[in-house]
Amino acid sequence: MSALARLSLRFRAVTALITIAVILTGVVSLTSLEQELIPPLELPAAVVVAIAPGMSPEVVEDQVTAPIEEAVAGVRGIDEITSRSAANVSTTTVLFDYGTDMTWAAQQVQVSVGRIAQVLPDDVETQVVTGSLDDLPIVQLAVAGADPVALGAFVDDVLVPELGDVRGVRSVAVTGAAERRVVVAPDLMALARGTVDVEQLRTVLERNGVVVPAGQLTEDATTWTVQVGTPLTSVADLEALPLGEGDLRLGDVATVREGEAAPDSYSRLDGEPALAISVTKTPEGNTVDVSHGVGEVVADLAELAEAEGLEVAVVFDQAPFIEESIHGLTEKGLLGLGFAVLVILVFLLSVSTTLVSAVSIPLSLLAAFTAMYATGYTLNLLTLSALTIAIGRVVDDAIVVIENIKRHLSYGEAKLPAIAGAVREVAAAITASTVATVAVFLPIGLVGGLAGELFRPFAITVGLAMGASLLVAITIVPVLAYWFVRAPQAVDEEEAARIRAAAEAKERRTRWQRAYVPTLDLVLRRPAVSLLVAVAILGGTAALVPRLETNLLGDSGSDALTVTQTFRPGASLDAQDSAARVTEETLMGVDGVATVQTTVGTDPAMAAFFGGGGASATFAITVADDADVAEVRAQLEDLLAEPPADGVTTDLSVSSGDMGLVSSDVELVVTAADPE
Repeated sequence: MSALARLSLRFRAVTALITIAVILTGVVSLTSLEQELIPPLELPAAVVVAIAPGMSPEVVEDQVTAPIEEAVAGVRGIDEITSRSAANVSTTTVLFDYGTDMTWAAQQVQVSVGRIAQVLPDDVETQVVTGSLDDLPIVQLAVAGADPVALGAFVDDVLVPELGDVRGVRSVAVTGAAERRVVVAPDLMALARGTVDVEQLRTVLERNGVVVPAGQLTEDATTWTVQVGTPLTSVADLEALPLGEGDLRLGDVATVREGEAAPDSYSRLDGEPALAISVTKTPEGNTVDVSHGVGEVVADLAELAEAEGLEVAVVFDQAPFIEESIHGLTEKGLLGLGFAVLVILVFLLSVSTTLVSAVSIPLSLLAAFTAMYATGYTLNLLTLSALTIAIGRVVDDAIVVIENIKRHLSYGEAKLPAIAGAVREVAAAITASTVATVAVFLPIGLVGGLAGELFRPFAITVGLAMGASLLVAITIVPVLAYWFVRAPQAVDEEEAARIRAAAEAKERRTRWQRAYVPTLDLVLRRPAVSLLVAVAILGGTAALVPRLETNLLGDSGSDALTVTQTFRPGASLDAQDSAARVTEETLMGVDGVATVQTTVGTDPAMAAFFGGGGASATFAITVADDADVAEVRAQLEDLLAEPPADGVTTDLSVSSGDMGLVSSDVELVVTAADPE
């Protein structure tokens, strides 16, 4: 390390250019870093969801879940397999070892399930779902309106295409929309008269309306592509389908009508029918930028929506939480930097030496930003926390170096030899200190599982900042000291020895020495007492650990709350909706609640992957700007403490809305007796 100091002092101009380059690349990297709430996490799990209409849990377990479990058990890299069988649905969760290529794993699971397709009942549909936190929506919208036609047209033809064009958006999912379908109802008497059976109708419907390639036709110098078949585009086309020989048509033996399919979910905004829209981003997309783009689209379409009698509301948005968290940590980091500089000034009592040592803080952070950008890390709660922690530590090496340089200069030594000698004396000590600090944090990055994936960026960022601070202290601080720290005029060796002796005597008389040396003597004279005090402090600290509250990430100040209402197995969608309306009215009457977006019924695949797959209703609550989130949450907990004994509701929970995830530290689950 001392060799690096000598090189930097020898090539001071090159060191200055490198410093400028570090500053420029650091600023560019900082402005280019993606902003997220937490580091991106890929969950090493695949869920096989099998929809089995009309089957009881016992039949699902025997005929669907058991074969699927047996089929996927042979996939390499599996850590654990769990399954859940309920009425009409089977979910098999396959957990893989961390580090497994989930694209490959999902393909292997899909192949394994496909091999047993003939074993499963004919009407069972399977789906393999994998995902990460990028699969969670970053923005959730609700569009409400009394006219369902205008509502559907606005969402499908205007809003969804506009949202899909926002840079970084991966998908825009709409729930709550009624699906259209065509129903063919055979007339059994007409079938008997026409000597046609139901199987023939099925065959006719399967073989018609399909366009298939039939080769090519060359005429002169032109080649034409030939296709056979005509697509069916209307009910009239279906009614005109011929059945066998003669003039018998489908419309002669069956009633063909178009209508809405039975809904599998309901969505409302403040009690009015609504469509729920979830926006997810691409893995490389910037959450904040995507959110702002979605907000601009909503603002641009506000007048059009109002003219159509529609209301567009943002019921969940990750960006404000991210920006608030980043702003808060940045503010605290700057305050820490300011106080660190102030403390340095108080101890060194020199503006020039204070500024030279303090410059290590921004330089180390900018170098860390460059390394973060190069390694693909994002600016999030954990990396910002790492940088905030590092602020108080990165300046230590520079303080040691500059203080020792100042001491040698006070002895009357020539400037260049004094700086080189001062750095050589402390280089080994500050290197050992920095390496020891890095060694404390780096093992966190070696932890496996979810904790390792989450905290690895934290550990690496601390290590990067510490390493940068050591290099700055060894190379840049000596050069800055050479240029900006004033030194006494050089003297001959005899005079220098006299000055040094006087300076060392003065050092022993400082108030810090007068306070520290007697304390040190006392500790050394009574080592047993000192060790007992140290052990007592350690024991007291360990005794306090169980009293500390623990959670994954805590509350980042979200203004959103989520209420989840689950229902007994087998409850119909209408029964779920009826119970959800009671809860919805209760929530809307709470002071401080701005909007309530209700979703009854969920996609089985997503529910299985993120929430267990049970029948449930979700209420996304936006708290008013002037309301206290904690007070509103307390009111909700009190109101929902006793769910209505309607035989449908089995569980109510209130949770924070941060990240679209359940925050375990605020979750309240109240279970009512199931009448059945």
